[in-house]
Amino acid sequence: MRSLETLRQDEDRVFISVSDYLSDTKYLVDDVSDLYESIFALIGSTNIQLNELQTVAFMHCLQALRYELLMGCLTLLRGHVTDSSKDTRRAIEIIAFAFEIFGNAESGKRWMEIGVSKGSMKRYLSRFQAWQVVQNHEKNLSKDLVDLYEQYCLYVHPSYGSMVQQASLKENSRHVFEYFETQNDRQLSYLALSLFRILDTHIRIIKSLRDFLESNSMEVDFDKWDQAVADCAIKNVKERARWTTVAEELCPD
Repeated sequence: MRSLETLRQDEDRVFISVSDYLSDTKYLVDDVSDLYESIFALIGSTNIQLNELQTVAFMHCLQALRYELLMGCLTLLRGHVTDSSKDTRRAIEIIAFAFEIFGNAESGKRWMEIGVSKGSMKRYLSRFQAWQVVQNHEKNLSKDLVDLYEQYCLYVHPSYGSMVQQASLKENSRHVFEYFETQNDRQLSYLALSLFRILDTHIRIIKSLRDFLESNSMEVDFDKWDQAVADCAIKNVKERARWTTVAEELCPD
């Protein structure tokens, strides 16, 4: 029978085994986290030209992106591959919220004052329905990110697709639900590719943020930004090459 303590111990064991399986590839997470830090520094040294609450709300959202990166990857390395989609989906929502806040002087106030009163909650919900904000900013996000968002929603909602790696029917109609998606080589291969998918999503988010700021005539040092992204991409490509055979075996078609 499962308990919180035994589950925590199992997670620790899975984390160690998955970390060993991924080897140096897991350090790509740190590279993208460092990339966020570099970008935050560049934006922080720029006159954003927003009102006070807009600036605070906008920067809160950007900082939350790195949190979702780390939590999603941590969840993944603990063996909860499907669950890691929740954090990555939320990251896409966060960048869409950041764009919404940037584009309207009143939006920062609505975002910051949620829960202060019934009226503030209604005003928040009128502007920040997550899926609607994502759809409204499809042009800023890119169609690829919106498509990824919709795919992640399938894994978050209680569809069979969100349970297929965990639920099974054994002999004598015995139902089994595995807590960790690391039961065989195929699941481990899928886990590794899912890590790259998380990282790719965050790189796309970073690109959408760059293009958005440039289109709004922000005087960010985009040369330094582009160099930081390029340095990160070189490491990503090098590590990705090590997993080419795994990807081909998992998806032979």
